[in-house]
Amino acid sequence: MAILLAIGSTVARAQRLELKHAALAYPNPAFPYFHFRVELDLPDSRYLEVQASVDGQKIRYLSLKDASSPLNLSRTMVHYRPPFADTYTNNSTQFRKPYIVGWLAWNAGRTYRIDVTARLKTALKSSEADVLLTASTTLSDPTGARTFDPAWKNIKSLVLTETAGVDRRGEPVDVVLAFYADEARTLKDDLRIVALNPDHNELREVPSQAYDIVQDVVEADPRDPQASRFARSTFEVPIWVPTTTARIAFQADVPARSSRIYLVYHNNPSARPPNYASALSLKGPAPGLTFEKETGKVRGAPIEIENEQIKVALHPHSGVLNELTLKQRPQAMLYHKMETNGSIHWAPEAYPPPRPWTHTSDWMQPDFQAWQGPVVVTTRCRAPLPIIPEVDAAISYKFYSNLPYIITTTSTRVNAPLAVQAMRNGEVVFKRELITHLAWLDPLEHKVQTVELAKLADLEEILMEENTPWMSFFNPATGIAFGGIQIESSTSGLEHAPRIVNPHFYCIVGPIVYWSRAMNFTFGSSASQLMIQVPKGTQLWEKWAYVLYEPQPGDNPHAALIEWHKKLTNPLRVRLTEEVEPRVPTIGTEIYIDPSKTGWEGRETSK
Repeated sequence: MAILLAIGSTVARAQRLELKHAALAYPNPAFPYFHFRVELDLPDSRYLEVQASVDGQKIRYLSLKDASSPLNLSRTMVHYRPPFADTYTNNSTQFRKPYIVGWLAWNAGRTYRIDVTARLKTALKSSEADVLLTASTTLSDPTGARTFDPAWKNIKSLVLTETAGVDRRGEPVDVVLAFYADEARTLKDDLRIVALNPDHNELREVPSQAYDIVQDVVEADPRDPQASRFARSTFEVPIWVPTTTARIAFQADVPARSSRIYLVYHNNPSARPPNYASALSLKGPAPGLTFEKETGKVRGAPIEIENEQIKVALHPHSGVLNELTLKQRPQAMLYHKMETNGSIHWAPEAYPPPRPWTHTSDWMQPDFQAWQGPVVVTTRCRAPLPIIPEVDAAISYKFYSNLPYIITTTSTRVNAPLAVQAMRNGEVVFKRELITHLAWLDPLEHKVQTVELAKLADLEEILMEENTPWMSFFNPATGIAFGGIQIESSTSGLEHAPRIVNPHFYCIVGPIVYWSRAMNFTFGSSASQLMIQVPKGTQLWEKWAYVLYEPQPGDNPHAALIEWHKKLTNPLRVRLTEEVEPRVPTIGTEIYIDPSKTGWEGRETSK
């Protein structure tokens, strides 16, 4: 159907808009949402604006494209406009083969009426000579279509892209997403992640979890002087609303150098909590610590975490790594249990004489949090360093289902100037008899270096570059290896630039064997009495993966660790696409510090 509309005093000559090849379609990386696609057959090539509606409701997420410039549907679009800008699409292009794509969360067994209005223009600016044409069509779902349960009212789309040339199987995806608070009241129970198989459009629910759920933002308090200063009462719709954020975790399969779509379904208050089978578990008293006021001692059983491949015990006092077991080698448990607290994971740490050298492993009862689910177990400890209240520190561990590694992040914040002879991080310690060799990838020669530790004298050091990609303690006789992969690290300062002297890695042997990142480590230098003033506001942050594996005989004993290094330092890239709700403003509204200068003055944008 085509209709001619009169505009102003000029009556346009009879012309027709025809809708061709209209179809409902599954998500793809270029349009990663359920959508409709309609070709617009116009009487001639013009500048063009388009509006569409489905069953009488205007489509807010609408893209206008030209088939003469084809898109690669297997990858995300390079040229993109935010949805509020696509409410009416106005490109400075004379379209030859236009088509539109609109967000439509269609369901199997339903039909939809699509109404399209096209404004044909001879110039970018609208005028009375413009021609308005309308047309309609009806769409039905594809033959044999499969969609998810319509009881779930909202969908987000995640496009996962692999860029390192490695096939990913069960790859962890752990992202923070934001939700309208009124659509996330039952998020812990109603979250569902659905994988889309692009070969035959099969939808498959995968185990997932929503955790660390926080309502972060609420409506502004009118008594807030800053809010009352900048907010206006003339906004047609609210420009900020109550918002909930949550960490969303699942595991994905993505072939090398390709993209796959995972759909996030939520907002079904009647949904029952899912019951996904998983060998991932956390056992032990939460937070695993009991403080006896009468004796001043901390007692309690360690927290035990395990999955299909590894078993870990956290120290009952500090909550840091204390015992590590690769289940394929249960007789070769790794531990330390000698100096001071006996933990494996010592840092962050500092030595500001005349106060003693203290580590996060010396914590007796830090603030402790834990989240448990079928995909990931996360723990987080936070407290000032013992006897050094100027320094706050935090350690987080993540354990995923069926993976032999632990992701750890450590944070350090210096709240007052502190003179030290040592600050260290990334430190792991083992009993010497358990470890016979050290290997690392030398970033200068780009080859694996190996040292037999039995040939070293006590307190002999092995120096390594600070950007060493990975290191490994291993024992060919017991068939066990502990690898450390540097994923990220950063050093920053607020009040002053950081003052870090001679950062490097080193390994040292004695009754124990350990590696550590030395920062401001004058204690281990020829000038061991010098003190380095660490400025207030200094912040240190690191992210590591600790991998348990079996070293293999032959020329490449650390092949497993090398493979994990490639994957973990090249994670899947995640692109989020969200539907546009009716409550969203039709144009982006900003609060300017100087409302008289917006940057749009003198620019004609009227349609």
